[in-house]
Amino acid sequence: MARNTGARGYRPKQAHNFAQERHQQNQSDKMVAELKIKLLTD
Repeated sequence: MARNTGARGYRPKQAHNFAQERHQQNQSDKMVAELKIKLLTD
């Protein structure tokens, strides 16, 4: 993983944004709509 070092030092807002994007990518897609349809049709 890239370190937060460099000419501008540690940038917490940017680091937080990068972390949020990383976590968002790791989340699986929810199947709520499909499950509701399946439950209602059974």
